[in-house]
Order: sequence, then structure tokens, then C-alpha cells
Amino acid sequence: DVPCRSCQAARLSEVRFGRLGAAMSLDPLKKATPFLQRADELAAHEPIVAYYCRLYALQILGEGHSAGALSAEGKAKFKEELVKVEAAKPTLDLSSGPDVAEGFALRVFAAADQKDKDGLTDPASKRQFYVASQFLDICAQFHDGQLPPDLAEKSRYAKFRFTQISDCMRRGVSLVPEQPSSSGDASFGDPRAPGVVGGGAVSSSFAAVATAPAVAFTGAAQPVPVPVATPIAPAAPGAPSVQAKDRARKNAEFAASALD
Repeated sequence: DVPCRSCQAARLSEVRFGRLGAAMSLDPLKKATPFLQRADELAAHEPIVAYYCRLYALQILGEGHSAGALSAEGKAKFKEELVKVEAAKPTLDLSSGPDVAEGFALRVFAAADQKDKDGLTDPASKRQFYVASQFLDICAQFHDGQLPPDLAEKSRYAKFRFTQISDCMRRGVSLVPEQPSSSGDASFGDPRAPGVVGGGAVSSSFAAVATAPAVAFTGAAQPVPVPVATPIAPAAPGAPSVQAKDRARKNAEFAASALD
């Protein structure tokens, strides 16, 4: 049987991101650079999110140093970014910082996903899903380095759509997600398919997340528009975010000592 286009795209996503991840694992600086770019873009109007983007990048560089994989350029960059983190921390109220960063990530993802479901997918959507996956990824530092299942699924889906849209642009075909087939055979590539992030029952979980303006990017230096702020419900007792502030502090201490 000939696999459907969505299945092929899903495998393409796994291959591309698998190769990208393998390449980046050999160069911590390349892996950290996109998060530093997001930090610079957000520094003026979302300083708390920018702080955690930079802190996440420092963790990557620190772990690279511990593994003996950090170049001289990477060590210099580590020291440079550490100074920025230490200068920013006293100026920020981080008491609810993890919730702020996670809420921002969810709003950016929801904006890209809603635009996709509305059939308004365009070349800018590629960039929107790409940065959404990065903002979701930085939330791992609030959960002992491992994203909880719901955030991990959204991050994977954002990467998948980034890759699928890139492939559609290369082949000159429609960027809009495929509709479910008449036979009712839902596929992973269709964001409206049951059980897929962005569609069916799963997308209903995004209803409480504010829809942000489209995060249009045309280049690495373009600022990130700020999603519409919405109240964030307090974390439930015993939830991972209760201790997120302490973990973030420990991450910063680890980063500061990595080059000692």
C-alpha cells in the first residue's frame, strides 16, 4: 500500500528532526543559539520569558561543557550570556515566572494552531510553529528537565507542522492541513483528527488559552509579538510547578558553576 501524504510527512519530520538533533548534540552552541535568539527578541516586552529562554540555553551550554563538547567559542558565549542572566534576575519578579513562561508558550502555539485549523496557513506559519516548539521546549526546566505529556505532544506537533509546511513549500503544494478522508480514516497529519494535537477532543483543551495575534516572522532578528495576556490558574497542590522556582534557581546555580 502507498502511505498517505500525511504519514509520509510525519516520517519526514522524524527523519529531519532526528538528523538535526544528532547534529546539534555534537555542537551545544548551535543547539543553544535559537533559544538565545528568542531571548533577545523578547527581552524588551516579555523579559520573564526571555530570562527563561536564556537560562535554558545556558543549561544546554553547561551540559555541553560537562560532556567535553563545548568549543572555545561556546565557553565564551556561556560567560557572556551568564552575565546577562545574572544582571536580569534581580530586576524580575520570578515568583510566578514558570507559569508566565508556560502560559506564553501555550498562547503562541494556540495562535499558530488556530490559524492552521481556520485554513489560513501561509509561509509565516512555518516560523510560527517553529518558535512555538521552542517556547514549549524551555518549559522542561520547570519539570525536572522533562516536558509533561501534554506539552511534549504539542512540541512534537509544532515541529511536525513546521517540517510539513516546509516540505509543502518546497513542492509547491497547498500548505493547509489535509481534511479527514471520506472513509473516516483520520491520520496524524490532519490537525482535526481525533487524538491529534490541534483537533478533535484534544483541541478542546486549548479553549481556555487566549488566542494570540499571529506571530509573523520573516527573519531571526524580527521581534516576537506579545500574545494577549490571560489569567493563569494557580497550580494545583503537588503539581510540578509548585517547586519550579526552586528548580530554576538550581539550574542557574548549575549554569554558573559549569565552567569552574
